[in-house]
Amino acid sequence: MGSPDRVRHLRRRPRRRSAPARVAAHRGLRRPRERVLRAAGDGCAAAERAGQSPAPPRPAARTCLRALVRTWDVPRESVREFMDTIATDLRVTHYPTYTDLRRYVDAVCGHNGLWVNALLSHPPHGTEHCAVHAIHASAGLQLTDYLRDLREDIEDGRCYLPLEDLDAFGISTDDLAEAARSGRMTEPLRELVRFEAERARLHFAQAADWWRSVHPSMRELPRLYVRLGQHGLERITRSGHDIFRATRTARAVCATASCAEFAAGYARAATRRLTARTPSGVQRAASREDKAGAA
Repeated sequence: MGSPDRVRHLRRRPRRRSAPARVAAHRGLRRPRERVLRAAGDGCAAAERAGQSPAPPRPAARTCLRALVRTWDVPRESVREFMDTIATDLRVTHYPTYTDLRRYVDAVCGHNGLWVNALLSHPPHGTEHCAVHAIHASAGLQLTDYLRDLREDIEDGRCYLPLEDLDAFGISTDDLAEAARSGRMTEPLRELVRFEAERARLHFAQAADWWRSVHPSMRELPRLYVRLGQHGLERITRSGHDIFRATRTARAVCATASCAEFAAGYARAATRRLTARTPSGVQRAASREDKAGAA
């Protein structure tokens, strides 16, 4: 136990702010995020009780979004399409075809992948190949999430599996709701999950080289993004395509693989930081990674 003076000194020491908090303070947004969200929620609730429309977003949110768009040259059309598509969640609960679902996924998740490219790539937004990889990675991860969250979505009155796929496997929406309620897989549903999982796997395969398309110093994020998505899909496969009950083996194997991916990524990043202290060093490290990945 330290001396009383030492304890008082520790109590007076200001807590180090997180990176987002420092950025917000730099932009003049000093109110903590929790207070902003709480105030926004209270305002919406009060407006609903009074029978009025909620007030528009507070200036802090608009300022942050405006800074993102201007700083990273994010196309305004993509932001507008993202917001318009998100709003359809208020009225759309089913998607007749896979084309309809992909239109939704690309607008909601594909644009996010392109915005990430603006942060990771040099020049900003990278190449056409980089954009294609990001869109496929987002689609694969989203399809995997739809499978894992099927029960929760059905309970909320939503279904992200295309209705044409349900028809192809002889499954009605009532059959799907009953399976979600009971937590029991039927053979047609298992075949449907196998079909959708293979579709997601193809997207991940087409996104496998995304990490090669971004700046060498930014490679770990897209690499882990894709690999962790693949592990989530592998968990479904190892469970016999049972999306309601993952086996212990599947959970253990996928959890171990995910931890190994994080450890390997940390080791690569640490090695790169120690050996690549100049732009030429970064390029040499990237070249070594490319050769190792090809091998």
